[in-house]
Amino acid sequence: MNRIHEMIDACHQAAVILPNKRTMPELIDYLVEKYDAFEIDDPIRKARMKFHALPPEVLAEKNIQMYDVIEDFLILHQFSNEYYGIDLKIFELPRNKKTRELYDYATGTILVLFDLKNEEFECVNGLFLVDELTVYRGIDQSDAELENRSFLEYCYSLRELGVLDDFVSQPFETQAQRTIDFLESNS
Repeated sequence: MNRIHEMIDACHQAAVILPNKRTMPELIDYLVEKYDAFEIDDPIRKARMKFHALPPEVLAEKNIQMYDVIEDFLILHQFSNEYYGIDLKIFELPRNKKTRELYDYATGTILVLFDLKNEEFECVNGLFLVDELTVYRGIDQSDAELENRSFLEYCYSLRELGVLDDFVSQPFETQAQRTIDFLESNS
């Protein structure tokens, strides 16, 4: 059996099936409560983050460059959620006791982008945070049965957090550990 199939089998054993996956607002509440995260409301900073969150094909289709977003306030005002088919909320994690471990391996400010319309999120500089949020969000029965994208992301996050190691004969090497080893060897 190859390692991918072994990971999927282990994930089926380790998975906690929820009646319903947690929603984006529930993830936001978790992030605010656990880490004191706060929403970014600076329009220029938010526009920059929206620019980086958009798929390249949308940027090409709308012919938008990063300098347009910063320099031209007309474009900035057009940079609305409705125009791009997203409902984006951006949260920043402050540097404090609650986030110290996350910031130990961050290369800059930790941000979490939530697209409420498409039920997706993305972390910037949060090496372990994306896995923590993915596992907290959970999967439902249909995700497990279909082994869809949500299920595979959940499996990957369980692997990265070391949860699957109890269900396999040989522990998985994680990207997070490789990154930590690299950062420590170059410091």
